[in-house]
Amino acid sequence: MKILKKLQLKTLLPVQLLGYSFALFVGLTILSTAFNLYKDISPIFKTETNFFQKNTIAISKKVTIFKTLNKHKIYFSEKEISNLRNQKFVEKVDFFQHATYKIKAKTSINSSVPGLQTDLFFESIPSNLIDVKTAQFVWKENDNFIPIIIPESYIKLYNFGFAESQGLPVISKNAIKEISFNVAIFGNGKSENFKAKIVGFSNQINSVLVPNTFLEWSNKIYGNTSQTKINRLLITTTGNEKNELLAFFKDKNYDINKKDLQNDKTLNILNFVFLVIFIVALIIVILAFAFIYLSINLVMVKNQKLIQNLYSIGYSQKNISKFYLISTSIVSLLSIIVALISSHFIRNTYLDKLNQYFTIEVNANYSILTALIIFILLFLFFKVYILTKINKIVDDI
Repeated sequence: MKILKKLQLKTLLPVQLLGYSFALFVGLTILSTAFNLYKDISPIFKTETNFFQKNTIAISKKVTIFKTLNKHKIYFSEKEISNLRNQKFVEKVDFFQHATYKIKAKTSINSSVPGLQTDLFFESIPSNLIDVKTAQFVWKENDNFIPIIIPESYIKLYNFGFAESQGLPVISKNAIKEISFNVAIFGNGKSENFKAKIVGFSNQINSVLVPNTFLEWSNKIYGNTSQTKINRLLITTTGNEKNELLAFFKDKNYDINKKDLQNDKTLNILNFVFLVIFIVALIIVILAFAFIYLSINLVMVKNQKLIQNLYSIGYSQKNISKFYLISTSIVSLLSIIVALISSHFIRNTYLDKLNQYFTIEVNANYSILTALIIFILLFLFFKVYILTKINKIVDDI
């Protein structure tokens, strides 16, 4: 057997094995790194926007110079709402209810922000569509306390804009929840005072929200029933037909959150970039595979006489093929292991950097399982191909 190995060792070209090994290593490293990177960072973009998943988005009509002159054009008619409900990309249509009376809010003298007063507006939407979950956001008749949810961006506007210009203290989200203020509502010749607190901050709904029950009750008593028109809708999408959805909004001149669109474009670009990387890496792996295929074929053709002589003196086809199978398998296994180690090192490096800016949930790494499957497939291919090639050469004796 030692003599057989020495003879066969001379038939191998180290440059061919090294070329195959390097190409396989590069291809698998890129493929594994790109896959891990995609799985790790795509949730960041999906957290920023899930616009084209099954989700609820707010739409309104764009305000133009003509709608400034005629305000009634900003409202949705029953026909327009019905048309929206009939679209295949729309699962459900809800709407913003708004207060049709005057509201004033004022902090007390003993508050951490004393003497602050402002005119206010209230809106409400179905509670299941609010991205803030708190047991405090409830109201029933005869309650004197109103829970309020505001956009998180309002805090930044106050801290870095209003507070700075007025010489007022800045406040954190936790601190603002502790501030109690008085709310006075006026309408239909009546008025009433309430206590209120901010109980949550929304990242999705750009409005001052109160419970539906409070708004319905207060509108009946203090509101102008002739003003109960709908100017903003909440659409629950199916998550499909995104091109049709965008085309529909553009055709109807409806306005949506531009940030959601921009983030979705970014996510689409990200998907495209990773698709290109996957294809390039896959091409490199296929080229490595084709390279070793041609190399084995060349070795067999060049050493056809040696293989026939070995068979003639009593070596079986399996014994002759064993050396070539072990050689290609060892080279493949070493390339895969080095590629895995490199990919793991690269992943740890970029995760350390990304964790400085984002909270990343590390997903399960299936690289080892994938590498094992690739090795098994390569081993089976080499076993079948080498043995078939030797059988064919032996049959020509």
